[in-house]
Amino acid sequence: MSILVDKNTRLLVQGITGSAGAFHTRQCMEYGTNVVAGVTPGKGGQIFDETVPVFDTVWEARQETGCNVSMIFVPAAAAGAGRDENEQEKRTAGSAVDNEKKNQPTQPDAMDQKTAEKKKKSSASK
Repeated sequence: MSILVDKNTRLLVQGITGSAGAFHTRQCMEYGTNVVAGVTPGKGGQIFDETVPVFDTVWEARQETGCNVSMIFVPAAAAGAGRDENEQEKRTAGSAVDNEKKNQPTQPDAMDQKTAEKKKKSSASK
């Protein structure tokens, strides 16, 4: 799949404070990409490379920056949760769906727990 980046792209980087995320974010910024936010749970409030605000959730980042594209650099165990948070934001962005639900923090390891349970059941049945 190709993604076309143009002057209207407002990039969010999930995992911006990790080594891979930081490296590729810097590469994007040097190329001229408009990186408007980063997300690393537990590191909200930091500033990446003196220009990019870091948030705890995609929802917070979107509310503050209006980001419209996301790239994900998270450990494999958390990748599903990062993808799920993006999908959840797509479904609720711009709609008046249950604001209380949107304001609750995401639980990044919920997907990991489900995956671990499925693997346990699968290996037990073999």
